[in-house]
Amino acid sequence: MVEPLYTAFTCADAKSNSLALLDGHYSLTNLLDPATTTFLSHCRFHKDHSPVHLEVTTSDHVYFWSRNPEDKGSEPHGLHNGHFKAAAQSPVIAYCDALFCNIPLATGFFPSNWQNLMNFAIEKKAGDFQLSKMRTIQFLNSEAQADNKKAGCVAMRYAEEHSLIPDDGQCGSQKRHQAIDLALSKRLVWDLLINQQRAAGWISNDAKSCFDRVLHWVAIIAMLRFGLTWRVLLSMFNMLSSTTHRVQTGFGNPPSVIPFQGCGQGSGAGL
Repeated sequence: MVEPLYTAFTCADAKSNSLALLDGHYSLTNLLDPATTTFLSHCRFHKDHSPVHLEVTTSDHVYFWSRNPEDKGSEPHGLHNGHFKAAAQSPVIAYCDALFCNIPLATGFFPSNWQNLMNFAIEKKAGDFQLSKMRTIQFLNSEAQADNKKAGCVAMRYAEEHSLIPDDGQCGSQKRHQAIDLALSKRLVWDLLINQQRAAGWISNDAKSCFDRVLHWVAIIAMLRFGLTWRVLLSMFNMLSSTTHRVQTGFGNPPSVIPFQGCGQGSGAGL
């Protein structure tokens, strides 16, 4: 990120500047990059925008953990999914856990144990262990992952209800849509072009390490537009920006690093 955006959206006035941009009141005259100016000019609240009241009920909590696999990976320094899955069987413990889940969403606070994040490299293709051909995923704390997934589902539902994303061009992370549908449409278009003997061009972009390149302030603006409140995003992105990353190896854990951007692939924050 370059000036003047860095100062405007990472300082104490970040909230007011973000809301001013979405309301159409933020001045873009000082931006020299035409592409950035064009992008930000489209970052607007839709008509009659109102934020969503995000709450995790006890039934939400029980439903989430009843469907979440016990052996699904999570950051190893905290409680793992099996603990929460077992605790959800008790009405009293499930009620208390749901209350704790609502504290970060309502206040912007996050517990210090959410700041640990473990990186793993997995094979994209079976048997190919070249580092450049592997995919790095991040394991978050189980509680943080549950809150992020709840926020992500609410944001996507809001976007669908208000037609903020294209119904036919965004096949991932939507109900009644699958990513493979887009691949099928591509194949059918090519078959049709071949049968009709017509020329055509196709642009395909596989964004390498895209989850690691997400600028937090851009993601915040997009999710504010999708109905989430500032406090929900404050908890999520303050946690991500201060998270300590470690890499799991066969020889122990090397020194940690704290990246300045990115939302973590496979962590539940990659909405």
